[in-house]
Amino acid sequence: MTIPRRRSRLPGFTLIELLVVITIIAVLVALLLPAVQAAREAARRAQCVNNLKQLGLAAMNYHDTQGSFPAGSYVFVPPAGVSKAAENFSCFVRMLPFFEQQTVYNSVNFQLSYAYVDNITLTNLGLGALACPSDPWTPVALTTASPGFMRRTPPPD
Repeated sequence: MTIPRRRSRLPGFTLIELLVVITIIAVLVALLLPAVQAAREAARRAQCVNNLKQLGLAAMNYHDTQGSFPAGSYVFVPPAGVSKAAENFSCFVRMLPFFEQQTVYNSVNFQLSYAYVDNITLTNLGLGALACPSDPWTPVALTTASPGFMRRTPPPD
């Protein structure tokens, strides 16, 4: 007579044990995710505050150099024969050297309006110090030029 052999079971996990472990890990990750997002938002807020400080320092350095704060907007005086004036560069363009953007400032042609193709370097510039990382419109705000925006001739009357 033969004696039945007893099968020895190999050590391992059952499918249910594996699913329980995966579920526990998923719950822990789900609990950790809001904390990570909160930390990222706090870092973005801190960067935005730092950008505002840099803006204030640039304005103060401009004031120390020029004796006054930059105007909010400048009016472009058109060439002879054109009667309509157009808005020109903002105060941020005047403060570019104080944002460590001297090269961009040197490329600006102040004899022309910002809308001329000669100032394309400036109109395609996205200055990180002027954008808050939490702002959902930041990618749009950093691109200020569109193909219809550039022109070579003065604006019509």
